[in-house]
Amino acid sequence: MANARIGSHPSHGYQVVETIDTTAKQLEWNDSGKVFMCVQNATADVLINLPKLSTEMAGWHCKFILHTNSSNDFIIMGYGLPAAGGTTEDNDSINFRLYPTDGNSTTASATGDGVQFANAGGGLGMQIEMITDGTSWYALGFGGADADISVIDS
Repeated sequence: MANARIGSHPSHGYQVVETIDTTAKQLEWNDSGKVFMCVQNATADVLINLPKLSTEMAGWHCKFILHTNSSNDFIIMGYGLPAAGGTTEDNDSINFRLYPTDGNSTTASATGDGVQFANAGGGLGMQIEMITDGTSWYALGFGGADADISVIDS
């Protein structure tokens, strides 16, 4: 049986690396392939919403890298969801797995509404990679310790 191609979305709007230093951002289809340098805000949480899931966007992917650490969370949520999560839009669509460098993960694979870099938690350079098959999101977290990156579910 041949491998089936389920999609591709190789665009990034001709801007490969983008800094996110605002408190809210809705990602779009043309953000696929980007690397986002994440700046935690000292006055409020940062909320990023992923594009709305669609089988037409299978292959959409991006990477988030913690660039600046501060006292509030940097939150990546499914489409249409607030920072606390919820039961509308693309809720429970993110399949998350954490790989801490200390080797002591207590976070098994989990499904939730979003993922976050914890406030002032880990070191710079922590990463969250996101990819979709069009029906679910898959998130891989690479942090220093288990509490550095966590899943959000309401």
